[in-house]
Amino acid sequence: MARRWIRRVTMVAIYATAWSVIQALSPVLVAALLVHDLLRRNGLASLRLLGLLWVFLLAELLGVGLAVLIWVRHGLVPGRDHDLFLEDNYRLQRWWARLLLGAGSRLLRLRWRVEGDAQAVPGPVVVLMRHTSILDTILPVVFLGARHGLRVRYVLKSELQLDPCLDIVGNRIPNCFVNRAGETEREVEAVGRMADGMGPRDGALIYPEGTRFEARKLASIQARLASKDPELHAMSLRLHRVLPPRPGGTLALLEHALPQGADVVIFAHKGLERLVRLHDVLSGAAVGSQVCVRLWRIPGAEVPEGRDARVRWLYERWEQVDAFAREDADEGAARPNDAPHEAARA
Repeated sequence: MARRWIRRVTMVAIYATAWSVIQALSPVLVAALLVHDLLRRNGLASLRLLGLLWVFLLAELLGVGLAVLIWVRHGLVPGRDHDLFLEDNYRLQRWWARLLLGAGSRLLRLRWRVEGDAQAVPGPVVVLMRHTSILDTILPVVFLGARHGLRVRYVLKSELQLDPCLDIVGNRIPNCFVNRAGETEREVEAVGRMADGMGPRDGALIYPEGTRFEARKLASIQARLASKDPELHAMSLRLHRVLPPRPGGTLALLEHALPQGADVVIFAHKGLERLVRLHDVLSGAAVGSQVCVRLWRIPGAEVPEGRDARVRWLYERWEQVDAFAREDADEGAARPNDAPHEAARA
């Protein structure tokens, strides 16, 4: 507990200092980066990155402040009215995600097309999401939480607790922070328990790939599977834009969620492949991107029994995600009535 509070105080201080420095030096930074971008003719990439950093740090500080107010509102003892306390934190989560995605969409001029998001409700559902960009954490909160009221609980890497908002609010919501170094039996069981107690408004989300897609990672995983599991290796060779799923956590979630009457929702998207890391903004390649999101629901009764059958089922579902990611860009062209910054109003 002491280490957690030391981490939180330290990270809030670092974020506050960084935002204050950017704010104080903004006239100089803006002028210097403007000259740099004009000379490089890079579509103002450096200024866009500065804007994203400024908004992100500000959202973090505002989020921490609101989290403190929620704590005070509930008498410093969340257990007095845990359901209301939880709901307030979900509202804060949705506000924070909408602010970040709205700002990112405007600064990068992203255009959104979303299909099938209404299929995610009602819960309980297990959401299996493609992992390819730095925005993947906030997309479900905006398109499922803010739009449809689904209370999304996440399987997240433990390193994200260095983000003070995710650390504070994320540990109030029934999320599960895991160490990605290995799928230990203890961690897999903790992931499964995250699905316990879900109701009609709840969804448990996991990224079956375990990490963001990169071609070199795909080749490395396929090489390991070649010596460990010839059948899965053969199936992995059919994947080109997604990583082979790591079944441990996903199967644990299904094992706990399906007996509660849960269905499965596949959350696929494409168009954010050039935003793997924050500094990728500097390339300017993501500016003006068309982002297509597609969700589809699978009844829980259609998920087979048995570990081997479920692993094959999961690989087959990921082949569908891969096929979507490989569709011609023309098929994802914006419809005439699509708003350029639809995400900001979700």
